[in-house]
Amino acid sequence: EKERWSNNILTQHHKAWRNIIILALVNIIGANFWLNQISYMRIDTTEGKQYSISSPTIKYLDQIEEPLLIRGYFSGKTHPMLSPLVPQIKDLIHEYKVAGNGKIRIEFIDPVTDLQIEEEANQKYGVRPIPLQVADRYQSAIVNSYFHILVGYGEEFEVLNFQDLIETRAQGDKNFEIVLRNPEYDLTRSIKKVLNSYRSGGNIFDSIEGKLTLNAYISDNSLLPDDLVSHRDNIIEISNELTAESKGMFDLNIIDPYENNSTGAKNLSKLYGLQPLSLNKGYAGDFYYFHLILEKDGMAIQIPLEDKTKLSLERNFRAAVKRFGKGFIKTVGIIGPKDDPKLAQIGLTVPQFNQLSGFLGTDLNIRNEDITDGSVSGEIDTLLITAPNGMGPKEVFAIDQFLMKGGSIIAMSSPYTMTLGQGLGLAKLEGEFKDWLKHHGLTMDEKLVLDQQNKAFPLPIMRRVGGNQVQEVRMIEYPYFADIRNDGFNQDNPITANLEQVTMAWSSPIRVDEAINANRQVVELMKSSDKSWLSEDTEIMPTIDNDGVAPFAITGNFSSHLLGVATKGKFTSFFSGKQSPIISEENDEKSVNISRDVIEISPNTSQIILFSSNDFLRDQTLTIANSAIGSEYRGSMDLIANTIDWALEDGGLLSIRSRGKFNRTLPSIDHNTQLFWEYLNYGLIVIALIFIAIIRGYRKKIRKMRYISELT
Repeated sequence: EKERWSNNILTQHHKAWRNIIILALVNIIGANFWLNQISYMRIDTTEGKQYSISSPTIKYLDQIEEPLLIRGYFSGKTHPMLSPLVPQIKDLIHEYKVAGNGKIRIEFIDPVTDLQIEEEANQKYGVRPIPLQVADRYQSAIVNSYFHILVGYGEEFEVLNFQDLIETRAQGDKNFEIVLRNPEYDLTRSIKKVLNSYRSGGNIFDSIEGKLTLNAYISDNSLLPDDLVSHRDNIIEISNELTAESKGMFDLNIIDPYENNSTGAKNLSKLYGLQPLSLNKGYAGDFYYFHLILEKDGMAIQIPLEDKTKLSLERNFRAAVKRFGKGFIKTVGIIGPKDDPKLAQIGLTVPQFNQLSGFLGTDLNIRNEDITDGSVSGEIDTLLITAPNGMGPKEVFAIDQFLMKGGSIIAMSSPYTMTLGQGLGLAKLEGEFKDWLKHHGLTMDEKLVLDQQNKAFPLPIMRRVGGNQVQEVRMIEYPYFADIRNDGFNQDNPITANLEQVTMAWSSPIRVDEAINANRQVVELMKSSDKSWLSEDTEIMPTIDNDGVAPFAITGNFSSHLLGVATKGKFTSFFSGKQSPIISEENDEKSVNISRDVIEISPNTSQIILFSSNDFLRDQTLTIANSAIGSEYRGSMDLIANTIDWALEDGGLLSIRSRGKFNRTLPSIDHNTQLFWEYLNYGLIVIALIFIAIIRGYRKKIRKMRYISELT
């Protein structure tokens, strides 16, 4: 064909081809303009429909009755790693507009270009630019960038910033990758919040029982900066307005922590972790206090100051008040482990769950519940028990009676907990909680589950280089970190159906007594792989042999072991037929019929959800998991968030919570299988090159024969 066109003579054949090509190009361009107007013709071929609006989102969009605003605040000049994410967010927001059927209004604004819009974003919505460092081959600079999404419905609104929207993963020592974490879940969660707040409209104090107290810990005016002196007047003015609006249900106490020889300041540090502020850290005389704590019945919320304007302060006041209202946000009571004097003597501390509390606190009220008096607050919607140790009769009674009243108990418990001292170790937990579980047909053996399908453990190694010792971190296989994947989850239960992966650390096997639970619903939530075994050895510190591996002895037979279970139905009280432990001997004459003080049978709605690990959600374990994968590990926290939603019968977001990009892990394969696929790829490349060489040689031979025939 090339030779037919080489004589430069324009024939009919040439004209026909030229016209066909021109018409094809015009039609392609025209079709693109035409299809751009058609928003309902779309195909998502990804697994799990990652780029499509899910049915839970559609359900919440169908509940919209008034126009919903989704506004994106994006700076024209931003960090180069955030720039590619902006079109992705805009595309998703356009999808919401299409799915909203005319009920959603979308806007995209660069606040830097309009001072009035920027002022509104700052003061009314609390949207402020984020300082980001950027560098190119010419300069290094700080850019104040907007990367926020506002969701507004009526007078209610929620704001998502870049920390809510992105996740990062380390790639080597200096490089890292930034992607959108789970934007549909974040947007839909915000829509759900504003919808619920709008429906609970009216006076925000109507849904609050009891009195709110604002404790303003503020130093004397002589110590305060000038702008905070006037801001103190704003606090008093807004508090007076809220007191009138609440009809006396809102009180303001202004407390100077430096009075009474600074005992108040010490108490602030102990109770809330509040420290004095300073304009100049170099001089002790410049320190002052300016903290606002809203409290009610042991629940405390700190009110942020932000830009020190009255409008922002009032917005933050009302947002804090709503967290105490019924119908706005559910309340989860966390019962944490007690301080153990035996561990304290050897310099060990009990597990901490601050990361878990922070994660759950974005959607729920988290309250550290004190049950030493034998009761659970009536404001608690569900109980979350973390690493229970040393529980006495009163505490077990409080949990038992909460269950008897139809409550849901979510427990993370096993016979052992990890300790960090000179190395990794295990401590045995004591107390009556395990007896309470056994009474309800749930037993955990004093053994540990080890699994050949496991997550890596970052182990610091000292090695000698040129006469010097150098520490390096080596990723080793660690069977105590059981890696639960799809085949280990119950795919028929909403708690685990959409999870990709969960790491269960130092877990024990659960045994369910079938006789005790015969009349209850028993759901097995997750199991270890069929390549797991049990061990009674409590030496969990890995050791490196001469080959650079950390061998763990395989004891017993391979078998899958139950690590998570839910039971629901009628339960019989652990204290049935017994005297209530909250009744002292001095008050025996006040309780002629003891059974009246103990609810002995629960309704059918009561449930116990048990995960057999004290440590899979503690701060240290999550930190280890983060360093192992180079990004934020959320699998375990997604599991607990799903469990709480299921227990509260609020499962609207269960199916999309774990759709993050880095959560979609590849199937686990052993080393021999990895080698097989690696060498197969090499072999296929070699075969392809040989095939190409044969084809080229054959075509060259054919071309040579054609030339010879033409010449002869």
